Amino acid sequence: MESAFDRAIVKLIELEHGDRVAWHKNDRGGPARYGITEAVARANGYAGPMTQLPVAIAMRIAHAQYWDIMSLDQVAVLSERLAYELFETGYRIEQGVAACLLQRWLNVLNRQAHEYGPLRVDGLVGPMTLHSLRTFFDRRADAEALLLRGLSGSLAERRLELAEADPTSELAIADWLRRRGGV
Repeated sequence: MESAFDRAIVKLIELEHGDRVAWHKNDRGGPARYGITEAVARANGYAGPMTQLPVAIAMRIAHAQYWDIMSLDQVAVLSERLAYELFETGYRIEQGVAACLLQRWLNVLNRQAHEYGPLRVDGLVGPMTLHSLRTFFDRRADAEALLLRGLSGSLAERRLELAEADPTSELAIADWLRRRGGV
């Protein structure tokens, strides 16, 4: 049976140019295959050439580094689309950024802290964040739509800030905007 992670990683690998090694001279992440940068591959014990990184190892790394660390199996039970959005953000920017954005949106959509206690924005999707998320979904029929729209706006702002700080990232930003806008 295919899991939420399986569906998410297949979609993300497609966006990350499949099995082709992708690298642009201005890309700070360095060479990547299946979206796994060389630095991340090395940190996870892969010593071979990036051109030969097996998809199974890339998937194992993605599962541990980007899916499990944010408890996305538990998020996917509530919303697979939200789990994917957080996964892609963690994969492309940083897991802590994805988690902080989720926590910030849960805090501001908390009806003045009447639904659940305020979350500490610490970048960790732990028991308190998951409890708040479950409560949010239990009490709001539009929970998924609100969080997806909020995250989308925040990600656009984050990408804009990154592009302004590093003009060499224009190609990556344009590519991201094309995908986000369905162009």
